[in-house]
Amino acid sequence: MEFIIFLAIFGAAVLGIIGFFIATNNSGKLKRLSILLDQLNLHVRTNERILDDFIAQEKQRRADAEDMSPEKPVPDEIAAPEQVEAAQADAILMEPEEVTDVAEPPKQEIAEETIAVAPAKDFENLEDNLSSRWMIWVGGLALALGGGFLVKYSIDEGLLSPAVRIVLGLIFGVALIGFGEHIRRKRGGISWLDGAPDYIPSAISAAGLFTLFAVVYSAYALYDFIPAILAFVLMAGISLGASIMALAQGRFFIYLGLLGGMLVPVLVSTGNNNAWALFPYLLFIATSSLWVVKQRGWIDAAMATIALALFWVLIWFATNWHDGDIAPVGLYLIALGGVSGFWLTGASLSRAEGTTANSIRPVHPVSMLYDAATLFIFVLLAALVRIDHYSAFALMLFGVAMVGQAFILYRSAEQDSGGLAALAASVFLLATWHMPHLVDFNTIYGANAATPLLLLPIAPPGFTTFITMALMLAMGVGAAIYAALPSLQRKPMWASLGAAYPVIILVVIYGRLNNFDVSFPFAAMAVGLAALLTMAVMQLNKMRADWTQAPIAAYAAGATAALALALTMVLRDAWLSFALTLEVVALGHIWRLYPLKGLRRLALVLAAIVLVRLFLNGSIFDYAGGQPLGIVNWLFYGYGLSAGLFIYAAKLFSQEDAIDQDDGLLSTLKAGAVMMVIAFTTFEIRVLLGETGNLLGKVTQLEAALQTINWGVATTILFWMEIKHGDIVIQMLRKVMTVISLGGLLLAGTITNNVFFRNIDVGSMVVFNLQLLQFFVPGLLYASKAYLALRADKLRSQKIYGGVALVTFFVWISVEVRHFFHPYNVSTPSSDWETYSYSLAWLLYAVLLLFGGIVRGQTKLRMAGLALLGVVVLKVFIFDMNNLDGIARALSFMGLGAALIGIGYLYQRLKVVAVSEDAA
Repeated sequence: MEFIIFLAIFGAAVLGIIGFFIATNNSGKLKRLSILLDQLNLHVRTNERILDDFIAQEKQRRADAEDMSPEKPVPDEIAAPEQVEAAQADAILMEPEEVTDVAEPPKQEIAEETIAVAPAKDFENLEDNLSSRWMIWVGGLALALGGGFLVKYSIDEGLLSPAVRIVLGLIFGVALIGFGEHIRRKRGGISWLDGAPDYIPSAISAAGLFTLFAVVYSAYALYDFIPAILAFVLMAGISLGASIMALAQGRFFIYLGLLGGMLVPVLVSTGNNNAWALFPYLLFIATSSLWVVKQRGWIDAAMATIALALFWVLIWFATNWHDGDIAPVGLYLIALGGVSGFWLTGASLSRAEGTTANSIRPVHPVSMLYDAATLFIFVLLAALVRIDHYSAFALMLFGVAMVGQAFILYRSAEQDSGGLAALAASVFLLATWHMPHLVDFNTIYGANAATPLLLLPIAPPGFTTFITMALMLAMGVGAAIYAALPSLQRKPMWASLGAAYPVIILVVIYGRLNNFDVSFPFAAMAVGLAALLTMAVMQLNKMRADWTQAPIAAYAAGATAALALALTMVLRDAWLSFALTLEVVALGHIWRLYPLKGLRRLALVLAAIVLVRLFLNGSIFDYAGGQPLGIVNWLFYGYGLSAGLFIYAAKLFSQEDAIDQDDGLLSTLKAGAVMMVIAFTTFEIRVLLGETGNLLGKVTQLEAALQTINWGVATTILFWMEIKHGDIVIQMLRKVMTVISLGGLLLAGTITNNVFFRNIDVGSMVVFNLQLLQFFVPGLLYASKAYLALRADKLRSQKIYGGVALVTFFVWISVEVRHFFHPYNVSTPSSDWETYSYSLAWLLYAVLLLFGGIVRGQTKLRMAGLALLGVVVLKVFIFDMNNLDGIARALSFMGLGAALIGIGYLYQRLKVVAVSEDAA
């Protein structure tokens, strides 16, 4: 009997705590509302005072104006005061600019009024909480505790027998419920309840419900007066009664009924752990709770109901699972999904009316709850299939759930997200399919290896079950979606899924059974699927209805995807990338006929896959077995033809006045084409000029020079495209190629082809030799990029490219002087005439920069020329004077002096002429 006392005290405490939080929450809301009303009243009074002051000032201003007027108008004696006020109001509306002269009320005054009101209101709110909320719920708690103490006293004194205690407890609980309901219904006619809060009946009725619950449990658990099944039924009935009372007495009762109903199986045990008895009962409790929730719109209670209903399944999995439980648990999950789909509706108007995939996004908590519940139910059903070792009955339950979800989807477009969850769960089931009871893991993985949980091999007879289930899903889902298209609301989305789902299932089968190896049978299956999807396109085209445009495009895209998959199954290496590029072109042709955004997104995904395979795939160096490549090799179709197809696809997808094309597809195709061309030329130079004739050979001197030119040309073209189109993707690619080009110029110019450090054969001719390719041509390319930057007013790029060009030309001049004096032996010491030649060559280069800057009006060129001239002067006075002898030293100084005088004279003359021409 002590347990019933503890249960009564605990339940009453819970009742009081919940009531306290509900009341506190309502109190906070009322307090905030009261403060807002006070502020509103304060603003109204302030505005009234401002308006009165303004009207008074306006009257005084007009009176003063009339007194100063030479001709006073005769006042209208007949005009009523209301007419005068109306005229004044009209004057205010007609002359709003005069209101600006009215000063705002002092902020200090408003603050004082607010401070004066706030303490009074705070006190009133506290008084209201103490008198009408807390006192009532504490009273309900005291009422429940009093009953418990009365029972305890009767037990301690031996006054009442157990049967009498149970009867009196029942009478007391029923009396409390009846009294609370009587107060709720008749409160309008009871004078002493006039003005009392609405939760007085709730507190009394809740105490009665808990008393009944405790009494029934005591009769079963303490005194063995009633059997378990009767106690189960009675306690469930009390919980159901609490849920029904929630319709009239508030949200607290739905929680009371829900928690009581869900805890009954824990409190009352028959000892059988019978799933057939438990889960129908739980479904009944959840259904009744969701029905009440639907009537009152209590989202939090709906979340609690779904969470507890699904949590019971997890508990059963972990503690009480037996062979044969698949049927009651599976049917319970299917029924729970149907109940949630039936009751959790009508929350999102966009879902009910939208026709695009974006409209299915959940925007209301009820929609989010339905999505989460459906997805979790299908995950649990997939877990059931695995737990039951992929039995036929478990698979049948999963199929029934998918069919039921299809019916819900057909019934209401608002439940389309449930269909998406079903499809995702089916793909997950197949992708993670394994047969633990058919495979000896110790033999395959070793006795001490960790047992893999996913992607285990499919072994007979598991193969038959797997392939049968996969084919049934692919054909069944595909055919069902195609047949239901006319009645579906989001036709573009479901047509895309109807075309993509069989292709995805085929990919899963191909990966699980063939490990993505070459397979002509699977390729034949993909071709057959493409034929079926093509037939769907032809049938939709015959309908000639307005709604068929998007489905035709979706199924046509699915057919091309199936063909690309077939090519993937039989092709390898670069042929696969080429096949996927053909798929992008095919999508472009379809898009020209049916300009839908979904096609562009699919093309963007495929283009990205191609680029990843070609540029982030280290296995390309093993293509052709690593053997030397001929002049015509896989690079031509892997990069060259693919680049042409990307350009062609960009042209197809650039159709004007169709849809918004700012989706990155055109930029990706154009940039991808440029990247492929760069890669093609780079790899072809490697093959033709490398030492081994493949992509991994050692770099030769000629290859290093040509690669520098190749990357410089690529950067120049990208910069031109960036300036012309303003594409951010092209800009990013240009910056990357600039870094690569500078790196190539620096490494090749300082390590591979530098005559100052290495004995290399650059050619016997002066100027027209390897140095021309390594330095002069790249310098011209950077000069052209600087010119483009100048024309496009890109100052930062102009500085970078111009500076690189000037330095490159300087290096070229220097290495040419070195090559002239030391064509074959770099270790030979420099002669006086070589040292003098450096000064002379640099001086000529400085003069060229100076006068070029004057003629072209480029200040930066003149500054570079003057800087280089200063270098020459320092060299002559510091180095040449100490290291040159005889006529070389004399000529060095004489030549420098004459050059400086002549430069100074011509510099001033040309600069004056240039200034005069600018002024003119």
